[in-house]
Amino acid sequence: MQRLAVAGACAWIWQQEAAITLNKTVGADPNTCALTDEITVASGTEVTYCYTVENTGTVELNLHDLDDSELGSILNGFPFALSPTASAFMTTSTIINVTTVNTGTWSAYNAGPVNLVTATDAATVTVQSPTAATLADLAAGVDRMPAPTAARRWRPYRQPQRLCWVQPLSGAASASDVSQEVEGHPKP
Repeated sequence: MQRLAVAGACAWIWQQEAAITLNKTVGADPNTCALTDEITVASGTEVTYCYTVENTGTVELNLHDLDDSELGSILNGFPFALSPTASAFMTTSTIINVTTVNTGTWSAYNAGPVNLVTATDAATVTVQSPTAATLADLAAGVDRMPAPTAARRWRPYRQPQRLCWVQPLSGAASASDVSQEVEGHPKP
């Protein structure tokens, strides 16, 4: 706070300050912001990152950029009036195949640009290594897929370097009954 004398009278001048905080979380539910910034998942799991920005300053901030070290640019010059003490969030989902530590950087500012402030936060997704039992099952050809039901529809199921399809069948079926040539991919 500064004090400024004006013609024998005093006037108080409060300097406005721009400031933000960023809280980045990660979870497996795409419909909610998780409460943690670290999770452990199996390879191929879809995770949802949530970025929550809070205006901790005294200036309304009207333009926003959000960049992620692994996901790239998420917002660029996004117009949104973020008032002092207010917060806002956005989510984005992606499939994770390897352990990933990524940093989100939120920049908020006003046209000019003026009042530019930046905040960062990181989240970690650890991908579980297959257990010895899982590797043994794979080597022995044990099928851990649930049996097909009439309620299932054709849908792609992606594994690294392989495209599989699950087809509804009547009665009991084995994995060899379900696998077939799909879009030029020969039966394994």
